Amino acid sequence: MWDALVSSSLTKKRLKPTKNYKTLQLIALEIKTDASNMIVIGIYRPPRNLCGDYQLLFENELSQVCNWACLQGNSVVVIGDLNLDRLRPDNREGKLLLDLEIEQGFTCLISKPTRVERRGTITRHSLIDVLLTNRPELFKESGNYYPALSDHALIFGIVRDRIKSNKPKIISFRSFKNFNAETFNQELSLAPWHVGEIF
Repeated sequence: MWDALVSSSLTKKRLKPTKNYKTLQLIALEIKTDASNMIVIGIYRPPRNLCGDYQLLFENELSQVCNWACLQGNSVVVIGDLNLDRLRPDNREGKLLLDLEIEQGFTCLISKPTRVERRGTITRHSLIDVLLTNRPELFKESGNYYPALSDHALIFGIVRDRIKSNKPKIISFRSFKNFNAETFNQELSLAPWHVGEIF
């Protein structure tokens, strides 16, 4: 089950992919701004060794999701934990991710490790949480944030696009919930109405 938090000032819609996928879980959103129609896809792939039929199925499904997203809008953002270590392009999983970037024309905006794993005296760094986009120029900043809540860093991207902010509405009203007509009439009769005649 996926949840996504999106500002109420944005025009957004949840998209339903054309099929269910066996190797990954995803949520897709269409977010409209003044300058673009952005498709944001959150993807999670459970950790599993890439080999044989599973690897072929995963590569096909990941490629299908990205192709589908590119048909939905002019800018695509793929964000999530793919459990593919981008820091090791010589390994099977790192090569798969780099091949996807080349195939789809994506750029990975995250360059520092997103997971630090310590086992005894050995520390292993990996970049398995990615932010991929076919429009890197839309982002003014991206990076990692380490809140020390998990062994994964949080990743973020800040879009340059200007969003129209909602103008505040001021609503004036009078409540007649505790209105007493008799007291009101008495106060009216005691008001100094003659002062108005002086001016």
